[in-house]
Amino acid sequence: MLWREKYETRYATEVDLPVPAGTNLVGDWTELNLGDWVIGLFGYHDVSSMGVWQRLMDSAGVEPVILLLKGSEPLPPPSELRAIFPLSQHPRVLISAQYVDFADVLKPGRHEACFAFVVGLPCPVAMLGKPTEDAWEAFLAVARPTPTIPPASAGDLPKAKPSTPARRLPGRG
Repeated sequence: MLWREKYETRYATEVDLPVPAGTNLVGDWTELNLGDWVIGLFGYHDVSSMGVWQRLMDSAGVEPVILLLKGSEPLPPPSELRAIFPLSQHPRVLISAQYVDFADVLKPGRHEACFAFVVGLPCPVAMLGKPTEDAWEAFLAVARPTPTIPPASAGDLPKAKPSTPARRLPGRG
């Protein structure tokens, strides 16, 4: 029998998340934009924990920004970080320019090495840890809210075309 680590995603709601800027692995200055989907890492050693978030966001057609936070442990030089991430992700890997203490805001537990959020949502929510199926559905509901369609009145509905009577096929009773 295989043993799997049990995990659960914790929701941090109504949090005031800072919006850091920094340099990506290509060397360009990058700022997070309104609506960016972000996977944050509390350290570069947490790269393996972000895989589930990344696959889910990729399947939703979104290329997330991967945010590496400067924290209590220094980050390796960009040349070493480039070896950790695939070349296609280098423009999307952001190394925060300043120490942004997400840990104080989110208060992660021991196993919550990564988090995900969308920049600038009117109802800020961050998901800590690997996503469960329920957490992913909740994240999508917040990240892509269903537009409200006003109910149509009878006068707004298109006129139905009159149906044509069914024809009998020759040789059929």
